[in-house]
Amino acid sequence: MLTFDCYSFLPEDFGPHGVTTRDLANIHQGYYWQDRLTSAFVNEDTGLSFEQINDRFAIVQYVGYSSIKYAPLKRGQLLPSQNYTKQLIQFILHNNPDTVFIVPRAVNSWKSLLGSMWKDNRFFVSNLPRSQWFSAATLGEEAYFKIIEAFKKSI
Repeated sequence: MLTFDCYSFLPEDFGPHGVTTRDLANIHQGYYWQDRLTSAFVNEDTGLSFEQINDRFAIVQYVGYSSIKYAPLKRGQLLPSQNYTKQLIQFILHNNPDTVFIVPRAVNSWKSLLGSMWKDNRFFVSNLPRSQWFSAATLGEEAYFKIIEAFKKSI
């Protein structure tokens, strides 16, 4: 996944002894994202399966490191990975006009990082700043249905 050499967010390629890449990715996550995406977008109203969502979903973290405690960097200071994140998002915005972004938390940090790249019509913000549960209630109905439409464009 880190080298972009996979076809989905949680690929299900089989390895030795019947263990899948998805199983390995979920060892520490406890199926965290699979549960959240399924509860948010897999239902008879959307007509989407988990696999359809999984093939069109990615996570981009503001600070992609594990730590015991987080303290913001000095104003204007960026980690090398954050510069890469900016470049990655710029590439996606330019080359994939149907891609939308869900920002469940740290909205002001993301806006600061992205500057003029932040496009209100492509970035959807949760109204629960510490939650990563997605629904029409947390994202707003208009944003929620735009996200569903973005998932369906690959079908």
